[in-house]
Amino acid sequence: MFLRTTLVVVGLVGLLPAATFADTRVQVCIGDKPQKCPHHQYFARCGTAVAVVAKDACGFSNANQRLQIGKQSTIGGGKCGYTWFVVLCGEN
Repeated sequence: MFLRTTLVVVGLVGLLPAATFADTRVQVCIGDKPQKCPHHQYFARCGTAVAVVAKDACGFSNANQRLQIGKQSTIGGGKCGYTWFVVLCGEN
């Protein structure tokens, strides 16, 4: 009975899209100094395009990956202010 149950579960997992299991959430901040960015896992300096930062933060290396960028907030300060985003990284 245990073997049969295990095979059913594996079969169901195979039917679900891979992205369901591969999505990763990364908090990204773009600004002047990393110490001034609240709650970030990945930092980039002023002037860096958010799409470039998101791809770097996700570690993308091929076209079979996708990302979704959600802007959280912006505050003034430093040379360019500070903007932070939540980036969802996943596989297609």
